[in-house]
This record gives sequence, C-alpha cells and structure tokens, in this order.
Amino acid sequence: GGEKEFVLDFSKFGSLGINIDKRIVTLVILAVILIITAYLRYLPIDTYPAEAPLGSADNWWVYRHAREVYDYGYPGTNPVGPEVYGSGCSPKFVCFITEGKMYWDFLHDAPEGGPAPVEFYYYFIAYSYKFFFKLFFPTLISYMVVVPILFSVLAALSVFLLAREGFGDKAGLLASFLFGISTPFMQRSVAGQVDSDAVILFFSIFTTFLFFRAWNKKSFKWAALGGVSLFFFAFTWPGGYANIPFLLIIAGVLYYSLRLLELNFGEARHLFEFKYYYFALIGALALSTLLAYTRGFSLSITL
Repeated sequence: GGEKEFVLDFSKFGSLGINIDKRIVTLVILAVILIITAYLRYLPIDTYPAEAPLGSADNWWVYRHAREVYDYGYPGTNPVGPEVYGSGCSPKFVCFITEGKMYWDFLHDAPEGGPAPVEFYYYFIAYSYKFFFKLFFPTLISYMVVVPILFSVLAALSVFLLAREGFGDKAGLLASFLFGISTPFMQRSVAGQVDSDAVILFFSIFTTFLFFRAWNKKSFKWAALGGVSLFFFAFTWPGGYANIPFLLIIAGVLYYSLRLLELNFGEARHLFEFKYYYFALIGALALSTLLAYTRGFSLSITL
C-alpha cells in the first residue's frame, strides 16, 4: 500500500513540563517551610533566649485528662448524676450519651470537684496514641510532647492554602513561612507546650480556608467540610468558637473589597459587575453576630 505520514507535535510537552515543574517547585518549597516550622519547635528549650519565654500552660492538666480518656474513655474521675452536679447538665451531647450523667473531676476544686473539660484535644491525644502513635512512642507523655509540632505544621499548611486561595502560590508560600517562624505562635507551640493554642489556630485557619473555597467554588461539598471543621473548632475551644463569625466577616470584607478594586482598576469593567449578594451575605452574618451577642443567642445563631 501507499506510505502514510505521521507527525509528532512536541510543542505541548514543553508547556506541560513547565506546569509540572512549577507545581513540583511549589511543593518542594512548601515542604521545606513545613520542615523549618517543625524543626524550630523541636529545638531543646535551653536554646531559646531568655528574653523569649514560653507562654504559660498547665501541661500536667492536659496530660492528666488525656490519660483519663486513654484509661477510661472519658475525662475526669467519675461520671456523676444530678445529686452531685445539681442542675443544668452540660454539655448536652455528653449528657445525652451518658443518660443524664456528667463527667466530674473530684481532683479539681476538691473535695466537691467540678465538671471535667470535654474537649477535642484530650480525646485526640488519647486515641491517636492508643491506635497509631503507640508504635512510635514508648509512653503517652513522650508522644504528647510532640503533638504541638504536628498541629503547628498543619496550621502553617492551612495558612498556605488560605493565602493561595485568594492570592496565588507565591503569596501562600510567603504567608506560610512568616506564620511558621512567627515568634508569638512559636512560643505557644514548641515541643512540650501542650496547651491547645496550636490546635485552635489550626482549626480557625482551616475553617476560614474552607469557607473561602466553598464561596469561590460555589460548592456545598466544601461548605459541608467547613461545617465539620467548625464543629471540631467548637469541640476544641468551647468558650471561644462563637467568635469565628467575626473572623469570617473581617476576612470576607477585606477579600471582596480587593476583588471590587480589581474589577474597577486595571481592566475596563463596570461597578455593577460585582456580585451584590456578597455584600448581602456579609451583612446577614454581621447582623446575626450582633443579635447573638446582644440578645444572648450566641450558640443558636452561630450554629
């Protein structure tokens, strides 16, 4: 038969290689930043200068309750009924599971005792050690010492994701690096500083990232993940998670103000191309937050 001619076009391979290289370079730089974040927190405590002391934390308090969860499945010394705690069983989901009993800590405010803290951090330390990290650490306390490093790395990674969502890879890398070496954050998250600061920062930043990802993608799946993250944030910091709407409102105003400026400067676009429902949603969040804090409905409004 006749000869057939085949033409190979290699032009697209070059652009593909550049794109792959950019992703690889970004991942490599991010990995280095996360390693630096972890390394700075793993340094021996006596290498820190005297003028940069650690933040205050009751590490033995965290260890005791994590140990109780590890041994008994709940924090405190004993589940008690209303004859001990009086009235108002709280938190409600615990009282529902225990059929009206409350986890009580007789070692706190002895001899009467007080409610044992039911928080994510104690359960995470206990169960992650029991089912996984027990293979790598001889004791619970030796594992607990390095848990802040884990959440510090996750927080720095979340900063990268959040900044990249709005401003691109370079901004994400720079923001992650500055956050990872931030002295105030480092003082609250070095090895052995086992208070819940690093966990709180991780969930607050990660929740904000998921909020913007859901908004930009108009995706209910990302919004659902944001709700799950907000639940764990509330579980980690029951007394402070109601402040997250303030963070989202401020971040939303700044982010979409920048987008508004981009629509009106640099390109021939009209003001009305900006989506006014962004402002409507931000206003609704602001009004809900105001009602929550003035009318005492912080839990229900935030939920």
